[in-house]
Amino acid sequence: MRFVFLSLLCSFAVAQILPVDPNTTPDVSCELMTNLSFCYGVGYNKSSFPNFRMQTTQVDANTELKQFVILVNSGCSNAIVHYLCSVYAPYCEPKYLKIPPCANLCVYVRDSCAPKLQQFGVAWPPQLACENWPAYGSVCFGPSTSGLANITIPRNPLFNLPNTTSEPVTATGVRPTSSPSAVNSSNVCPSDMTIQKKNQYSEYTFGGVSGCAVPCSGNSYYFSAAGTDSSAPAFVLVFAITCLLFTFFTVATYLIDRRRFHYPERPIIFLSGCYLFISIAYIVGAVSKLTHGSFACDSADAFKSGATVGPNNEAAVFQRQPSTSADVYKQASCIILFLLVYYPHMAAAVWWVMLTLTWFLAAFLKWGEEAVERFWVLYHIVAWSVPAIQVVIVLALRLVDGDQLAGLCYVGNQNVVALATLVFLPLLVYLVVGVVFWIIGFVALINIREHLSRDPPKARKLCRLVMRIGVYAACYTLPNAVLLLLLVYEIVQRRKWESAVIQKQDAPLPNFPAFLLKYLMIFTVGIGSTSWIMTQKTFAAWHKFFASCVCRRKVENDYEPSKSQTAV
Repeated sequence: MRFVFLSLLCSFAVAQILPVDPNTTPDVSCELMTNLSFCYGVGYNKSSFPNFRMQTTQVDANTELKQFVILVNSGCSNAIVHYLCSVYAPYCEPKYLKIPPCANLCVYVRDSCAPKLQQFGVAWPPQLACENWPAYGSVCFGPSTSGLANITIPRNPLFNLPNTTSEPVTATGVRPTSSPSAVNSSNVCPSDMTIQKKNQYSEYTFGGVSGCAVPCSGNSYYFSAAGTDSSAPAFVLVFAITCLLFTFFTVATYLIDRRRFHYPERPIIFLSGCYLFISIAYIVGAVSKLTHGSFACDSADAFKSGATVGPNNEAAVFQRQPSTSADVYKQASCIILFLLVYYPHMAAAVWWVMLTLTWFLAAFLKWGEEAVERFWVLYHIVAWSVPAIQVVIVLALRLVDGDQLAGLCYVGNQNVVALATLVFLPLLVYLVVGVVFWIIGFVALINIREHLSRDPPKARKLCRLVMRIGVYAACYTLPNAVLLLLLVYEIVQRRKWESAVIQKQDAPLPNFPAFLLKYLMIFTVGIGSTSWIMTQKTFAAWHKFFASCVCRRKVENDYEPSKSQTAV
């Protein structure tokens, strides 16, 4: 103990070299207290540097503050942490920048802690002298003298004291732009986000705080607009149904007239089929969320092994792939919906590459239809196996998580690294490779059209083909490009959103329409795939199909009476 206080004495001796002048205000600005673990929970989360010790970085200030931990743990004063932090990490307001501690706060701490130091031959350091600070009532940090007894040492892992809740300490003579009482800079999980069952869910984290998760009804944590729990799945449901109808029409057209679709255009059908399954998964997730509960969340039964948060034991959004100890129904539903969305989504992106590759072979390398179609097995192997490998990686790393807006499971909703590496990066690579093939093939088709200018019928036919290819490429690339931009927006901002939620900061939260736009772009690709088949041949094929059904039924009806007459 004596050795520790002697080390404090050494630090005080070094500190005397640096002057303290609260009236001087160097070129400072408010900054978030991200590297000041000693000051977590003091009631504010913004400081300014250089501080009153003329230290220029939070790391330097925090290092010196940690030398006072033994003094804090001695319990000499309930306000010592607030006083020390007001010196080493002064409360900052944009108008006043760094605000010094009030003299009465200093006197209160000094009168309690100076005797403790004197027991070990250590005097109260001059640079912490109370004469350095303005009186209460001027622009300073601290409560009135009567309110000093209400301060308690903040909850902080550095201090070996019982966890207590401190009354917020404010700066006098200042109108704060954001009330310190509304700030939770202790990086402690809010009570309504705290995991109640620590078992396998202790690994859940939110905003860097372990044992913390978003409740299933927690869209308000991200979005300030009311009604997001119902408006988001309703929006998804409408466009998922629309996408389902369009993609079903595309696939059905192929089934009734299969001989019409050859390579290089056949991959469009498989791409539409992928979005057909994506639409079904989103419909199931949205309907479930709107009716009886979201598949993105664990069981809310407090007596089962589900992950519950808050005092009301709300269901928690899955942050990791559901384990075997989770609710079996929830676990199976989450995994199945993930497979129905992620695998077709990646497979559709690979089929885009196969489509543009076959266009490249036909237009640029002048391969005939039979030559292109000869490798159809290879196209299928690549298009279905590469996404399967991605699925195996996601499942092996247990990165399946919940999407509380759409009510299903995907990857990257809770893990920004997984979103960047397993969603954004593959989609970007597939899109860029496909665009390169498409541009080369498109330029080759235009060159061929110039050579056919002497044959007007063939030139017009090729011109229509070029227009169709251009329209379809736009229907695919533009929505995917917007989707990638939205993913970048989410990847860059996600950690800031989570920190703002944890620390109760008045920081920008995600744009709710941007998230809805992300879902819309997914469905737009599926809807746009129908543009390729919207020709007279399609309507003729359906007319022929319905006519054949009517004729077949008429023949059967005519056959049944004659059969009965023969029996008689």
